[in-house]
Amino acid sequence: MNSIISYPDRGPWGDAKWRGNMSGHVMRDLFLQLKPQTFVDCMVGSGTSVQVANEMGILGVGLDLHQGFNAVNDSILNAVGYQSDLVFSHPPYGSMIRYAGHVWSGATEAQMAADLSQCSSDAEFHEKMQAVLLNQRDATKPGMFYGTLIGDYRQNGRYVSYQAEMIARMPSDELAAVIIKAQHNCTSDSRSYANLKLPRIVHEMRFCGKRSRSQC
Repeated sequence: MNSIISYPDRGPWGDAKWRGNMSGHVMRDLFLQLKPQTFVDCMVGSGTSVQVANEMGILGVGLDLHQGFNAVNDSILNAVGYQSDLVFSHPPYGSMIRYAGHVWSGATEAQMAADLSQCSSDAEFHEKMQAVLLNQRDATKPGMFYGTLIGDYRQNGRYVSYQAEMIARMPSDELAAVIIKAQHNCTSDSRSYANLKLPRIVHEMRFCGKRSRSQC
């Protein structure tokens, strides 16, 4: 696995109709690189990552808001019962795609309030994602890995780099890797932006932290 990756084919895993669903090849190559025995995805969506993990003989656990798990407030460690070798998240990219009540229906009022794609501001999103990453870190074995896959966002001329904010908020000595992933088959691919003077965003970033061997 190199620091720049591209997978035009999302593979047979998960549900292609679930908007924002990533390619299973992302996780397959990451598993081959890191060789975890246990894995948790705390925003599993349609289940792509856990399907790949189980197919490769890795004990995978998937948690998600649509299943009733709130990654901001609910302890991943308590939900799973043990620390894992790799704890991953693939959160909403701000309000780019609304999930509760849109991608998946039947959301309760509490789920709507907890949905990261419905934060009232970028500041709220940053705060909640920091809580998610600290939650992931707590559920990770010392010396093993946690991280997230997220894209940047431009709206009304304002550029927001979510992964840069995440890196800035987490322990600097635990940053292990940043992987750039090319985006494919996006809804925006078919749109024309006549007044766009800056490059279109066609990448996502994979932030990977390695938890210190200290339990602090």
